[in-house]
Amino acid sequence: MSSILYIIAALLVFIPTSIVLVTEFTFSSFFSKIFLSAALTLIIVGKILTIIKKSKNDKSIPKDVGIIIGLLIVLVSKLLR
Repeated sequence: MSSILYIIAALLVFIPTSIVLVTEFTFSSFFSKIFLSAALTLIIVGKILTIIKKSKNDKSIPKDVGIIIGLLIVLVSKLLR
């Protein structure tokens, strides 16, 4: 399930970028912020699902928690700008 979220997040970044590169049509900063925030949110949700899956198998999760905290800091700073 988390891999599907990662793929959708990558497509949320890749598709608008390819549209801009191919057609020279630019998105407003509002839509860019929405696309990037949605992609970051999907990655965070995917990491949370990974942590839940790892906690059931008693695997180490500090690396995933660090990634989530870092992404949350980026997301909040992006939304506050």
